Amino acid sequence: YFLFSKFRCLNELSIKSERLGEILSNNKFLFSLLTNLKKLILGECNMDHIDPDIFYGLSNLEILEFYKIELNKELKAITFQHLPNLIELKYIEGLKRIDEKAFHGLKNLKRLYLCYNNLEKFKFNEKITSELFKGLTSLEELYLKCNGIKTIEDDAFINLTNLKKLNLNRNYIERITNRTFNGLENLNGLNLVMADINLDFENDCFKNL
Repeated sequence: YFLFSKFRCLNELSIKSERLGEILSNNKFLFSLLTNLKKLILGECNMDHIDPDIFYGLSNLEILEFYKIELNKELKAITFQHLPNLIELKYIEGLKRIDEKAFHGLKNLKRLYLCYNNLEKFKFNEKITSELFKGLTSLEELYLKCNGIKTIEDDAFINLTNLKKLNLNRNYIERITNRTFNGLENLNGLNLVMADINLDFENDCFKNL
C-alpha cells in the first residue's frame, strides 16, 4: 500500500515480474494512491484471478495492458468496476475464460485487444455473444486475433454501432451468416484471415457493412 506513496504524481507504470501475482495477492490496494495514473502495464506472471480492488483508486486510468499473464480463473464481471474512464484495454496471451459481463460498465472504452489467448470458453461454449460487448457504445476498434474462437452468435456485434475496425484473424470460425455483422454500419476495416480454411459464408453475409 505504501510502496508508491512517494509517487502520487506518476502518470505511467509498467511492472513485469514472475512475482507480480504474489505481490498483488498480498497487497490488493497496491495502486490505490496513484490517483493520477493514466497508463498501467502488468505482465509476465501467473495469477489465480484478477481482484477488482487491484484497481481501486485508479479512476483516472485510461490505458490498461496485460501481457503474458496466465490467469487460472475467468475474467470476472466486476473486474474493471473501478475504471470508469478506461479508453484502451489489452489482454495479450494468458486469458482462458471470460465472464460475458466482464466488460460491462466500460462505457468510454474505445479500443479492446484480446489477442493470442487460448480462450476455452466464450459464454461457456466458445461463442462470441452480444452480451459480451453490451454497453461498449464508444468502442471503435476490436481486435480478437488468435483466440481459438469457433462461433460468432448472430447479432453478436449489434451494440457496437461506433465500431470502425474489427480483427478476427487466425481463429477457427466455422460460419459467417447474414446477421453476423448486424449493427456495424460504421465499420471501415475488417480482417478475416482464418486459421481454418473451411469457413462457410452465407449469402449476403456482408450486406449490413
